[in-house]
Amino acid sequence: MKNPLLGVEPLLGRNFRPEEARPGQNRVTLLSYGVWQGQFGASSDVLGRTVELDDEPHTVVGVMPPEYNFPFGGVKMWVPLVLDTQRFDRDYRNFMFVGRLESGVSHTEAQAELETLFVQIQEELYPERPPRGLSVSGMREALMFLFDTLQLMFLLLTVAVGFLLLVVCANLANLMLTRAVGRQKEIAVRSALGAGRGRILRGLLVEGALVALMGGALGVALAYGLLGLAGPNVPEDIYRVGDIKLDGVTLLFTLAVSLLSVLVFCLAPALQTTRANLVDHLKEGAFAGRITGRKVQNFLVVAEISLSMLLLAGSVLMLQSFLRMQRVDPGFATDSVLSVAMHLPQAKYSDDVKVGSFYRQ
Repeated sequence: MKNPLLGVEPLLGRNFRPEEARPGQNRVTLLSYGVWQGQFGASSDVLGRTVELDDEPHTVVGVMPPEYNFPFGGVKMWVPLVLDTQRFDRDYRNFMFVGRLESGVSHTEAQAELETLFVQIQEELYPERPPRGLSVSGMREALMFLFDTLQLMFLLLTVAVGFLLLVVCANLANLMLTRAVGRQKEIAVRSALGAGRGRILRGLLVEGALVALMGGALGVALAYGLLGLAGPNVPEDIYRVGDIKLDGVTLLFTLAVSLLSVLVFCLAPALQTTRANLVDHLKEGAFAGRITGRKVQNFLVVAEISLSMLLLAGSVLMLQSFLRMQRVDPGFATDSVLSVAMHLPQAKYSDDVKVGSFYRQ
């Protein structure tokens, strides 16, 4: 049975039913794939078993697929929410409501309609209380912690990687130009035997494409190995949407970037090689070709050094900012001070007196 809101079907069993969100009927739970694997040995007869949550028995009704991590990866089990007006009053602000837009309804229209309804509810039920705002955002932005900051960080990282790619392309273009200048006489002979300029260009671009594809394949293999090493060290309860993995889209993007880089580092040397007077090369040897390609080589060297300096300056500034953030004085002593988060079972600690006594102990 697929969840009509999130569109997710359990790996085993079923989703929650509407009537299970009522008091006394909510003693059911869905297991995460990790709990099913680790605690129940991936047993196929896990459905119907009883587990204790907050000292209360719950019946297992389903197992979620491995990629399901709503609202974040640290959640191990899910239970229906029963809205208790005594426990959840108007000042309780830990709820996040999720809804699916109808076809043709924009985010702006939904925001305006919900704000209007929110104001009406406040005026009817709580006229004496100050009004509060309503924030509406997409699911991915809402679940990803510090989305705006992370988006800017990833943008800066992408720009830095782009600069690094351009530096590598400039270096390869210099090497390709040096190699092509050394082959001027060979190219002149091929041209004299009837090979057109387009055919020679295609041959040089194919050689560059082989270099780029081998580099892309090496990068994919390196990324795959690093993900295998970093994956177990990523905190499971980090706010994220989806896993970091190499899929078909990643491979297609790598292929596209590899082929695009061919035009960056191979096209200019190839054009420079085929543009020269090949008859002169047959008469004078490769010395004229070296003189012809020197200006292009000088330009590539200047571009490579400029991009390297930009990348180096940006890296130093980011490292300096990171070190300064670690030395910021928060205004209070942080040595030997720990922060601990605990969630007490409601069955045992149902009132503030018991909760306060527990924390004092």
